[in-house]
Amino acid sequence: MASGGDRPTARDVFDLSLVIERDPDGLNAAGTFLLRHRETFLRLLRERRDTLMARFNDIETLGYTPSFDYCAGAAKTFLEALPDAKSPEPGRKRHR
Repeated sequence: MASGGDRPTARDVFDLSLVIERDPDGLNAAGTFLLRHRETFLRLLRERRDTLMARFNDIETLGYTPSFDYCAGAAKTFLEALPDAKSPEPGRKRHR
């Protein structure tokens, strides 16, 4: 996602799934970036599924061998669960 942002590559799907599993809290720092590209990323993940899966299956891995469907599902679930914006703390008004 670093290079294309809204244009997922097979490697992006693999790497995002790995980070979701191993350090999901670490993705919070990238929340704004992930939100900015979320809808397009997810749409292209659906539309280009066959092409992405073929390229995904060519990735050489060491010790982490999930399926494309597993990784795409993890990415979808994680990205859809991101809050759209941080809400003010309860009882506090947002200053403009």
